[in-house]
Amino acid sequence: MSIQKLVIRSVRKNIKMYYLYFFAMISCISFYFIFSTLQHDETVVMMANASVNFSAAFQVAGLLLIFISVVFSSYATSIFIRRRSQEIGLYQLIGLSKGWFRAY
Repeated sequence: MSIQKLVIRSVRKNIKMYYLYFFAMISCISFYFIFSTLQHDETVVMMANASVNFSAAFQVAGLLLIFISVVFSSYATSIFIRRRSQEIGLYQLIGLSKGWFRAY
């Protein structure tokens, strides 16, 4: 059995574990899209130019969004890796290195 077949079989078997990870990534991307859409809206740009407080609040909100996205993504990744640690251990038993997991 080839490595690609092992990976495909593992993904099919553990598809429920991928839901949390995909949800985290999709939600982070959608939050960024919403924020960037608001950032380039004409009315928001006019309000930011008119008020210094609004401009500062918008910059703080951007930094907060980045922080929340990083924490949420790293937490989802750690849960995902923790749940798949036995499978990763089995792959290492058959001779695959840790670098191989990062490539795929």
